[in-house]
Amino acid sequence: MKKKIFFSLTFLLLLTSIVFSQEHWEECTVGVATGKATNDGRPIMWKNRDTTVLDNEINYFTDGRFKYMALVSAGYPLLAWAGVNEMGFCIMNSASNDQKGHSKIGLGNGAIMKEALQNCVTVNDFEILLIKTNVAGRTTFSNFGVIDAFGGAAIFETGNHSFTKFDANDSDTAPMGYIIRSNFTRTGGGDGGMIRYKRGEHLWKEAATKNKLSYRNILRSICRDLSDEHGKPYTLPVKGKKVDHPRGTINTFSTINRFSTASTALFHGVKSNENPSFTTFWAILGEPIFSIAVPNWVISEGPAPELDGERFSPLCTSVLKIKHGNYYDFGRKKRYLITDNLKKIWSLTFPAEDLIFDQTDNVLTAWRQNYPKAEDVLDFHRSMASLAMSTIQKVERGFSVSNNIVRVGVFADFGTSEICIREAVDALNIDPGMEPVRITGPDIANGILDGLDAVVFPGGSGSRQASSLGVRGRSIVTEFINNGGGFLGLCAGAYLGSDHPGYDWCLHMADARVLDREHYARGEGLVEVKLTEKGKGFLPELDGKSAFFSYYHDGPLLAPGRNPHIQDYETLAVFQSDVHTENDAPSGIMPGSTFLLRSQKGKGKVVLCAGHPESTPGLRWLVPKSVRWTAGRKAIDYLPYFVKPEKFNREILFDQEWLKKESILLKKLVAKDRSAKLDAMKELAEMGSRKFPRWLKGLLRDSELAVRRSAAKFIGDLDYLMATDDLKQAIEDEKDEQTKQLFQHVLDKLRVDDP
Repeated sequence: MKKKIFFSLTFLLLLTSIVFSQEHWEECTVGVATGKATNDGRPIMWKNRDTTVLDNEINYFTDGRFKYMALVSAGYPLLAWAGVNEMGFCIMNSASNDQKGHSKIGLGNGAIMKEALQNCVTVNDFEILLIKTNVAGRTTFSNFGVIDAFGGAAIFETGNHSFTKFDANDSDTAPMGYIIRSNFTRTGGGDGGMIRYKRGEHLWKEAATKNKLSYRNILRSICRDLSDEHGKPYTLPVKGKKVDHPRGTINTFSTINRFSTASTALFHGVKSNENPSFTTFWAILGEPIFSIAVPNWVISEGPAPELDGERFSPLCTSVLKIKHGNYYDFGRKKRYLITDNLKKIWSLTFPAEDLIFDQTDNVLTAWRQNYPKAEDVLDFHRSMASLAMSTIQKVERGFSVSNNIVRVGVFADFGTSEICIREAVDALNIDPGMEPVRITGPDIANGILDGLDAVVFPGGSGSRQASSLGVRGRSIVTEFINNGGGFLGLCAGAYLGSDHPGYDWCLHMADARVLDREHYARGEGLVEVKLTEKGKGFLPELDGKSAFFSYYHDGPLLAPGRNPHIQDYETLAVFQSDVHTENDAPSGIMPGSTFLLRSQKGKGKVVLCAGHPESTPGLRWLVPKSVRWTAGRKAIDYLPYFVKPEKFNREILFDQEWLKKESILLKKLVAKDRSAKLDAMKELAEMGSRKFPRWLKGLLRDSELAVRRSAAKFIGDLDYLMATDDLKQAIEDEKDEQTKQLFQHVLDKLRVDDP
């Protein structure tokens, strides 16, 4: 067990200000209930902790007047986010975002809860603490919930210099003996977290009316509730496809159990004639739907190592792995819970949790009759934590992130265009299950493929990529595919993956020869591609369309090679266009040749594409889609924002006249003339210029407001993921508020991580 050393309040505040310039925002759902409302006559207090800090643990402290246990962010014991002390005093909070004030000094939410746990015995003691700190001020905007061992239960809506008490024992304030809050205050008049509040209020009222409001009901059902914005519980697993998110998923932004729910704390108090030592602190570390509740008592003098490791709680760490294996994470406000596995997970966790509930009820009955030794309490607590941990480890082995993440190596060595590398990586990042990493020839020689599921060879030069690999590297890649790895070749990578008799350096990934290789540099453009029947099955995202348009630049014209030693490939799409604008390339060869194919090689799978979907707006999803197939992983739905096959609807061949015009217009983007820049952007977009999006990033920093705004709109329209960092910086630098909001709107549409 770990005991936290004593800090003086002055030092505590100083160090807190250094470590946390701003306390973590606690967008939580909370409730307090008197014994009048519960089924056993004992008070209950509950908090679903919603925060960006997902690593939580339980710590034991002896640094104050009273010993106490608290829920903390792992590694930050200076702030308490819920807790109980040896006198049965319990406290928690939820942030409120509707109160006025801007004090920059004084105790913050986590610090004042720690102070209360160190010194308070009753609800009235906490009220006195608030009165004392009213004048000097606090940095608090919070709903503090408090219960004690004497029947007290209240919510304090607390600002910088004032507070309002809502007493759960007051029949006018709480007719049924309980109070629910999310992220608003009655005194502030806001509506933060209103959907969660209404759902929580409904569930508590329903339970209290039926005399079923209990610690079990809250821990098993309420804290794990998954209901839509109308309060209707989802039927699990979710079937069908929503317009705005992947099939079989739930957006948990407004559910009680959320992606941001880092833990649950529930305090099951005592009756006024019972020993406060038996106040039970139930902790669920990690998102509740993936974790198990464990009971804690201050008299045990320390949590089990599963809840309080050297750096992180091992239990919470395992739950986080399960969590990330069951979400599609598209970034800010766009995290979708995969519901397919939930019932399977619960078939393991709920029986273990029921056993913990039953044994805890039995042991508490015995302890109330015969006061236990501290070591007996600790032994029981540790046995419950051990049961929870062993169960979670079983779940982790079957449903953790390691089973869902596709680790992809993107070749980034001599022979590969840097812009093609970056665009391939960004295209892969459209898929929340992809983990792309740049790899080189030396990396491959050193065994990096052993930790990967698939490799991508982007555009550039196939022969030069082969040179970077060397004979040994080419052999290693071939062995990787034969043993079950995935291979995606884009343009140059498709040359590399072919089986052309004239290319001694090719990898023979598919039985595909290259037509008219003498004129490989035949030109570029936005080309029309027709799907085969097999292609329609492979790409249902095209919604029955028989054709689409993709960028093309000197890619291979593939055809069956008739090599008896290599399995025949499946043609998924063929060229309709006929590019022959360069190098005296003959006409009539390109139409009907293979644009997209898939094949088997040994135990592995291969996709070759002669074009550049990674740089084509509305088609970039084709890259992770193909990688998933090569890696043998289940296909997923991508956000409609990225799936826009209708973005281009006509062929545009980039002949010499077109290229000359493009060059002139691109130069206008760095001219001084504002109108010239705006007109050039419009023309380049209409021309379907592939280079145009790459020039937009710098225009976010233009001196002209209209240019900055236009650049942002085009970045959004072209879903240009490479501009996300530039957008973030532009938001920081922008002075015009409406333009800043525009930048944020575009950034929110792209896949971005929380700041």
